[in-house]
Amino acid sequence: FEDAIDAVAALHPRYPDIVLIIVGATALDPVYAAAIHSRIDTLGLRAHTIEVNDFIPDRELYRYYQACDVFVFPNSPQTWGLAPFEAMALDKPVIVSRGAGASEVLRNGETALLYEACRVDGLAKAIEKLHNDASLRNTIARNGAAYVRQYHTWERYAERMLALYAHA
Repeated sequence: FEDAIDAVAALHPRYPDIVLIIVGATALDPVYAAAIHSRIDTLGLRAHTIEVNDFIPDRELYRYYQACDVFVFPNSPQTWGLAPFEAMALDKPVIVSRGAGASEVLRNGETALLYEACRVDGLAKAIEKLHNDASLRNTIARNGAAYVRQYHTWERYAERMLALYAHA
């Protein structure tokens, strides 16, 4: 979350309309949550940040994806990352760190915007690019949704698992 906060802080002087929504259960790591709250306050982003500090039931999670114009997944390292695919399934353009396993199957500029992990400048540039280019936002959202529907449905997962079992 630090990279997303820092990227929004860097962009804020030129783009005061950008609002960061952070969803995460504070109870999982109260020390980390306190550090995130402090960083938001220190950077003067309190009025431009919405924090959801609770567990969100799966049946309600889609509302938070729907609330965003762009979904940012700055996680690094992250072995996979389901969240970007959930956002893509709901027609949201995504920005994903190359430190997340999800980046290995996404195409930069086509199904997502990818940036080098832990590079706040790269994340800020990606956010700015999508903020300023509605056509690119729409293209990535459309391509990302098509990709998820083609490769990441429960049916496709079951088919791949059965093929692996048959091969084994």
